[in-house]
Amino acid sequence: MNRGKTRIALAVVIALFAVVAAAVGMIAHAGFNDRIFRADAGVVLGNHVYADGTPSPRLASRLDKAAELYKKGVIPLIIASGGKGKNQREEAPAMRDYLVRQGVPAKDIIVDTSGVDTRRTAVFTAAYLKARGLTSVIAISQYFHLPRCRIALESEGVEKVGTAHADYREWREVYSLLREIPGWLAYRLRLK
Repeated sequence: MNRGKTRIALAVVIALFAVVAAAVGMIAHAGFNDRIFRADAGVVLGNHVYADGTPSPRLASRLDKAAELYKKGVIPLIIASGGKGKNQREEAPAMRDYLVRQGVPAKDIIVDTSGVDTRRTAVFTAAYLKARGLTSVIAISQYFHLPRCRIALESEGVEKVGTAHADYREWREVYSLLREIPGWLAYRLRLK
C-alpha cells in the first residue's frame, strides 16, 4: 500500500472511532441524566428471568428502581413489560411477583406480556395510557437503553416521557453500549 492510501485508511479509522465515541458519549450522557417527575406510570422494560422465576441482577435492579419511585410517590402504578425469554420463562409475571415481594401492591402493577422488545413495550404502554386519559410515563431500564426507550415512547404518542436508570453495573455494559448505537440510530431515524 502506498503512503496516500495508508493515510486515507488511517483517516477513515480515526473518523469512525470519533463517530462511535461521540455516539457512546451522547447515549451515556442522556441515559445517566434521569428525568424524574410525578408521572402517571412507570414502565420497566424486561430482561432475563432464570428458570426458577428469579429476575437476573440486571432486571432486579430495574425493578428495585421502579419500587423505589413507587414508594416515593413519583409513580402510582408500574407497567411490568416483558415477553418470553430464551428459556421460555415469562418475564412480566416474574417481574410482578418480584415487585410484590418489594412491597408494591399487585393492584398497582400492570402485566404486559407483549413486551418482547422496546417497540412493543412502547406500543402497549402508549395504548394503555391513552385508553385511560393518561399522558406521562417514566421508562426504567439500564442507562444505555433509556434514550431508545424515550424515542420509542414519544413516537407512539406519549406526551411526557421521563427516565430513570437502574443502578446495576457490569463489564458487559461496554458491549451493550456499543450494541445500542445502531438501535438508537434506527429508532432516531424511525427505521424500527
